[in-house]
Amino acid sequence: QKMARPLRLLSIGRSRAAFSGHQWPCCRAMVSVPGFQPPGAEVSEWDVVAEARELALRSAELGSADGWVKFEDRALRHCGTLRGEEIVKVLYACTVAKRRPKRLLAKIAQEIPDKLPQFDAAGLCVCLHTFAQMRSREEKLFTAVTRRLLHPDQRSQLLPAHITSLLYSHARALLSDRGLVRFA
Repeated sequence: QKMARPLRLLSIGRSRAAFSGHQWPCCRAMVSVPGFQPPGAEVSEWDVVAEARELALRSAELGSADGWVKFEDRALRHCGTLRGEEIVKVLYACTVAKRRPKRLLAKIAQEIPDKLPQFDAAGLCVCLHTFAQMRSREEKLFTAVTRRLLHPDQRSQLLPAHITSLLYSHARALLSDRGLVRFA
C-alpha cells in the first residue's frame, strides 16, 4: 500500500461504509446512515455530514466546486455544535473532494482541542491526516492531538496504523514531535 492512502488503512470504529471507492470513517458506535442520530442527540435543522458527503461525491465525480463556498459558510455558523464524529466526517469529505476550505479548517483546528474526549484514536488520526493533506500547519492542533494520543491512558488505543498515520501527517505538514519519534 502507498503511504498516500493511510485513511483507507485505518480501521475506524467497528463499521465502515464505502462511497466512490473510499472508506467513510465511522467513529465508535456511530452508524453511517443519513439522518441517524445517536440516542439523546438533538435533531439539527441541517445535516452537515450528509451535505459534506454529497459535495465530496459530486466533486469526485464532476470535479465541480459548486456548493463548497455555501457549505463552508453554513458549516462555520454550526461549527461549535459539531460533535467529534461529525468533524471527522466533514474533514474526510474535504480530503476526498480535494477541497481546502481555509476558514472552516482554521475554525475546526480551534475546536478539536476542546473536544478531544469525543474522538477515538483513529478519528484523531483522520483529522491530522486531513490537515497534513491540505498542507495546513496547525502546530497547536498537532501538538494537542499528539499529546492526547501519547498519554499513558490513551496508548492502549494506538495501533501500528495509527502511529504510521501520525508520523506521516507530521512529516507531510513539516512538523516534528520528539515524543512521537521516541514512541515510534
